[in-house]
Amino acid sequence: MDINDIKNPKFLNELTNIDLEKLANDIRLFLISKIYKTGGHLASNLGVIELTIALHKVFDFSVDKLIFDVGHQCYTHKILTGRVNGFDNLRNVEGISGFPSYEESEYDHFETGHSSTSISAMTGFLLANTNINCVSVIGDSAIQNGLALASINYLGSLSNLKGIIIINDNNMAISKNFRNLNEVTSKLNINEFSNSIGFDYIKVEDGHNFEQLITKLDYAKNNKKSIIVHVCTIKGKGLDNELEKIHSIHINKIEDSYTNLIAQCLEEQFSINEKLVLISPAMIYSSGLNKLKERYPSRVLDIGITEENGVVIASALSKMNLVPIFACYSTFLQRAFDQIVHDIIRPNLKVIFLVSNCGIVEYDGSTHQGLLDLGMLYPFDNIIIAHPYTTSQTKEVINFAISENTRPFFLRYENIKIANSDYKMTFNPPNWTYNKLLEDVNFIAYGEVISSLNTNKPIINACFIKPIDVELLKKINNTKLIVYEYAYIKSSLYNELLYCITVNNLNIKLEGRYLTTPFIKHGNRKDLINKYHKLEVK
Repeated sequence: MDINDIKNPKFLNELTNIDLEKLANDIRLFLISKIYKTGGHLASNLGVIELTIALHKVFDFSVDKLIFDVGHQCYTHKILTGRVNGFDNLRNVEGISGFPSYEESEYDHFETGHSSTSISAMTGFLLANTNINCVSVIGDSAIQNGLALASINYLGSLSNLKGIIIINDNNMAISKNFRNLNEVTSKLNINEFSNSIGFDYIKVEDGHNFEQLITKLDYAKNNKKSIIVHVCTIKGKGLDNELEKIHSIHINKIEDSYTNLIAQCLEEQFSINEKLVLISPAMIYSSGLNKLKERYPSRVLDIGITEENGVVIASALSKMNLVPIFACYSTFLQRAFDQIVHDIIRPNLKVIFLVSNCGIVEYDGSTHQGLLDLGMLYPFDNIIIAHPYTTSQTKEVINFAISENTRPFFLRYENIKIANSDYKMTFNPPNWTYNKLLEDVNFIAYGEVISSLNTNKPIINACFIKPIDVELLKKINNTKLIVYEYAYIKSSLYNELLYCITVNNLNIKLEGRYLTTPFIKHGNRKDLINKYHKLEVK
């Protein structure tokens, strides 16, 4: 069958294993050709093509439930459920999402943009309806997260429920795994482990062999107990380039980005300061820190998809008088909020957080926007939040954070091209600066958005967006202040300024341009700004 004609998975019932192999080859070639044009999660999807086809052949997911964990493995699933035409604009405004989407299809039973949630979701589905089959496909090391392990333990205790956990074992996480599943199973037999927590166990040695897959999945479907199906796959099957097997394909790669600049700054700092230790939850490659990892392997720790674990490690390192740096996307920082508050901010420890991919994040959609970290952090008065603009300012901020700062420090930045600017300023942390004498109407902004301001009015550069520069606000009392930022209004400098103006009894007329939702859909940056950043500045 031509994959362009697929409307739903029911046609799979009529196909032989030879037919399925041809279909898998067609899908593999299709995905490679499309994703090299659009960008997207290529390697993870190439690894589960046969598994996804076999699942749709054995189960009826118009009734049963299928949950991908993490959801970036769902491309073949989208093809089999009639969305092939959306791949021409994959992850763009006009096309389909790169993750499961409730809006797109009834076959997308659970939206999974962050990892390790599938088994908990499966438990909920089964508690509501014991007459359905429910399958979790969990891979890229999402199984090692405490949430996944806790949900396995709980589901195994419910003898009246039967769930099917597919462990997609490709020996990798988002980047190369620090300890793969095979290493673990050499010391601990998963079969024995499964039985001790209430699960049966079977293994598919070749996760690209339809005879093995269908036989074992049929067994799991008809089994009476919850079962773990251990499927060995090859991430990036069909690709020759090892780097492309890491995670995803990026079009229009940006060489002079804030991400690369900060990685370069850290290399300089690590060479002169032996106390620096960097921790990252599987974000080494995507944060541009792979060269740092290669040069300082004992001081750059990839802890896998365990953000909470990493923050607590950073807390203990700080207590031992080292300088821990925790590098994480803004959207994933949410997962460690408890540890950030309890173990870093409350005891006022010096830990530097590199909060990348903040603000508007293109292509990955609502689960990956970096628009909530400011709202999480603004309540705490003992922290510093910086969002630098120019190359020199970025270097100065990093140097200040490492050398002079003694508090929890959050450095926000976007994975975009460094803005070109002739904006002149002095550096006076953590105070604000401005480019000309202040007037009756002034603008305030931070980061790359400053380059979007086409005005002759004074621009206040709030490079340090926490703490608020109250003394400067007092200087511009009885004036108008216009806030310009790519931030969600309830998690923004605008909102913090409203509070500060009120408690200090200032008469500043505040206006702003901001985003009215933190849940922005997928698309390129320019389209997203045009769609969601609409409030006009007067």
